[in-house]
Amino acid sequence: MDNPFLIFSFVFGLAVCAGMVARIFHQPAFLGHVLVGLLVGYWGLLRGGEINRFLEMLSSAGVMLLLFLVGLEMNVAEVKKMGEKALLIGFSQIVFTIAIFSLLLKLMGISLNLSLFLAAALTFSSTIIVVKLLSEKHDLESLAGKVAVALLLIQDLAAIVILLVLGRGEGNDPMTLSVKVLVLAGLTILMARRVMPKLLHKVARSMDELILFSLAWCFVLASLIASPVIGLSLEIGGFLAGLALSGSFEHSHIATKIKPIRDFFLTIFFVGLGLNLRLDFSIVITAIYLSLAVIFLKPIIIWFLMRCLGYKQRVAFNTGILFGQISEFSFIMVGIGNKVGLLNGSELSLVSLVGLITMVVSGYLILDNESVYRLMKPLLRFFWKDNLSGEDEVKKVIGDRIVLFGCHRMGRSLLRHLAKNKQKMLIVDFDPEAVSRLTSEGYEVIYADASDTEMYDRLNLTKAKMVISTLRDIKDNLIMLSELKRRRLRASVVMDAESVEDAQKLYAAGATYVIFPHFVGGLHLGDLIRKGVCEKEDFESYRKYQQEEMTGVYV
Repeated sequence: MDNPFLIFSFVFGLAVCAGMVARIFHQPAFLGHVLVGLLVGYWGLLRGGEINRFLEMLSSAGVMLLLFLVGLEMNVAEVKKMGEKALLIGFSQIVFTIAIFSLLLKLMGISLNLSLFLAAALTFSSTIIVVKLLSEKHDLESLAGKVAVALLLIQDLAAIVILLVLGRGEGNDPMTLSVKVLVLAGLTILMARRVMPKLLHKVARSMDELILFSLAWCFVLASLIASPVIGLSLEIGGFLAGLALSGSFEHSHIATKIKPIRDFFLTIFFVGLGLNLRLDFSIVITAIYLSLAVIFLKPIIIWFLMRCLGYKQRVAFNTGILFGQISEFSFIMVGIGNKVGLLNGSELSLVSLVGLITMVVSGYLILDNESVYRLMKPLLRFFWKDNLSGEDEVKKVIGDRIVLFGCHRMGRSLLRHLAKNKQKMLIVDFDPEAVSRLTSEGYEVIYADASDTEMYDRLNLTKAKMVISTLRDIKDNLIMLSELKRRRLRASVVMDAESVEDAQKLYAAGATYVIFPHFVGGLHLGDLIRKGVCEKEDFESYRKYQQEEMTGVYV
């Protein structure tokens, strides 16, 4: 290797291009990086003791910065918002998946300890893939999207715990590790609340100095924690360094600026991971077997748990299908496991290949989840039909009522106004927690899915006074309009839309009136200005009223 820097630069540039190509095909960039590493390994590039040590150092820095950002953006308050059902599903899924996958791996002749480790690596799903695809499909605000994001947060927290245990260092038994981590975490939280916010506030007068200080803090603290004095790992040090800065107002800005630097180092990590892949026939066959288990069993577990807790068929299925891949943390877990001697090269290659297969396949399943649901719907109904109790009683008394589909945020605000005017209402929602809450408040509610075409026959909406949909899913709203048109509904149908394009589609499908936020916001502000509301004191009464409404709707 005459010019190592030239070869390294060529490989890095190739990895970046491969990541861009992967994004075009709706895949995460690191899949392209791993494939480049695999090709580079077969070409025999980036080989040799010195270059390997260099790659290992950069890879360690990438994982350290990843966990630094995880700690920096850690928001424990989000866990409290998830609700008991999300926490129960999240932790149950982790336990059941590890148990089932451990059994499958044990039946393949793998030792118990190794089976448990590999099962844990296969348990977690990719936050990057799921959130990215949900955003592209505008489904982040759907019930399935909200549940999935909550479950992914629980998985990420569990993955961090495992990474901390893996990075405990030599000579640290579980008790010693626990004591060290608890003491360091306590000191870190104290600094996050008392010291670092004030210090960062002073440093933040210069954005360049803020970022440099944050990077220096991360590297120095992580190196100190990984030194023989404390004896833990860079990964734990990076996480605690980020946690120490998480209480500052500047933490979001720091995270935004450091992400490109993290991505540079992580690109090297994933190239190095691909570089160490060794594929033979037995590994490929085993990887296909485990990939099928990940693609099918993990969604089935999520579906089953959600059905047990009362979620509708479609919500449970659309949430489950999001989890048919392994996580970016899985790659990091097996990379660290290989470094500390828990795994050999074959097992590292096995999990990495499972990751490549499942991420590619599940990405396309997620993008076309509605078609997959229609295909699987008869089978799902055969095993577990939706509970229709209570809908027949509603059918008899639905006349002369305003039917409100969806009662989250806009629906909740509208409900308050309709209740004040003593309007007769029927609420249709498919969030079991919302249905339970509204029922306890004395509202007439049924638990149903707007995309279920049979539901419209049971509700007998032809006698409704008015139909209002605050659902944000354009597909659900179009299905609703189609079913109402087929039943020759004469009542007005008012709908909510995300964009002008969606509003035009709804009008073309037969909506009486469509509301979308930008139009309503501009109309409201223009009306206030027309009334002469311009000075600060003029807005006071409107702001007070708005705050009262927000308290009732969002708290």
